[in-house]
Amino acid sequence: MTEPKIGDVWRYPYLWKREALEGEDAGRKPRPTALLQAGQSVLEPSAGTGNIARAALAKGAHVHAVEIHPDRVRALEALDDANLTVTAANFLHVPSAAEYDLILMNPPFEGTHWMGMSITPSGS
Repeated sequence: MTEPKIGDVWRYPYLWKREALEGEDAGRKPRPTALLQAGQSVLEPSAGTGNIARAALAKGAHVHAVEIHPDRVRALEALDDANLTVTAANFLHVPSAAEYDLILMNPPFEGTHWMGMSITPSGS
């Protein structure tokens, strides 16, 4: 097996707690995981309560969190971290002007409206 490098995205079979409690011992679907390092820029386009943003901040990343729900925006702003930029908006309507090292998200599970979003790597 190849050693992971910073910036790589790996897939692993994630096992949900409820699946483990039901006796399963292996995940059903591969889940992506990303490795990041201090100083990298991260976009979290549906930041919610900030779990992903907080994890990236803890690793020293610069995080741009986009969230539409006003209460969640206030909770993100309350993190009061110099490496966190919060935008109160629907990420589908935010013009893409910046480049990021990683885009990390747990997309909304209600509907499929977000699936039309196109993210193109820099230079392509």
